[in-house]
Amino acid sequence: MIDYLERFDESFARCVARNRGADFFESFYTRFMAADPIIAEKFASTDFVRQREMLSESLTEMRSFFTEHTRTPYLAVLGKVHGHNGRKIEAHLYDVWLVTLVQTVKEFDSEYDDQTGIAWRIVLAPGIEFMRSHYDR
Repeated sequence: MIDYLERFDESFARCVARNRGADFFESFYTRFMAADPIIAEKFASTDFVRQREMLSESLTEMRSFFTEHTRTPYLAVLGKVHGHNGRKIEAHLYDVWLVTLVQTVKEFDSEYDDQTGIAWRIVLAPGIEFMRSHYDR
């Protein structure tokens, strides 16, 4: 039986092993912004050093949401900031986010296989759904 949380944790550790993950996060954002002009527009004046830190923290919070089934104050704020009254991140953009994230994992994780990709999707799914739920509020 596959422990998807363990698979996610091990993969994440491999992805961020070099440069404290700077290369991984930079590659992700390059790929993510190229995926849709709307995304590039939303990141037009972004401080990417800070954005990479926030993504790392967000992944940790989403992992926690998967294991604890309880939102953290950070995740609640993140939902509001990305929601309809904030940055207006439409629900379909989370699909693009996940696809490009998994593509980046595949690039950086030397042990990547199909089960690793599934692990990322499973662990992040509850957090993504939580974020999507804030768009209609």
